[in-house]
Amino acid sequence: MPTVDDPSVRQVCVGCHWTMLPGLLPARSWDKIMNGLDDHFGKKLDMSEELQRYILHYLKENAAEYTESETSVKILDSIGSRTPIQLSDSKFFEKKHHEISQSDWNHKKVVYKSNCVACHIELAETGSFDEVENPNK
Repeated sequence: MPTVDDPSVRQVCVGCHWTMLPGLLPARSWDKIMNGLDDHFGKKLDMSEELQRYILHYLKENAAEYTESETSVKILDSIGSRTPIQLSDSKFFEKKHHEISQSDWNHKKVVYKSNCVACHIELAETGSFDEVENPNK
């Protein structure tokens, strides 16, 4: 899956969390996320309208329906017409992570299901989900 190659997008996003890959969600989800910055997962994000439009354009242009990633296609198939704001709200995610215990999710390196890079250690740099490490093991 393509990684975020735009330095401006990386800089803004990595200030709070790993740089989420645009191909993990459809464009409509990125639209919903970026137009809800007053409550961005419990935090209010302040950025100029110009920067917000720039990041939204980048995310939508590289969203799941515009990548050739097999994973993106599976994600889209699993969500149908819904507009999730988190990958963890998809059947794809549930299928891939059904064996993960609550204690693994609660590990101090994981904390949130959206913290993919806690276990998929090369994801942010390579876009690959292949290299997996369970922090509890």
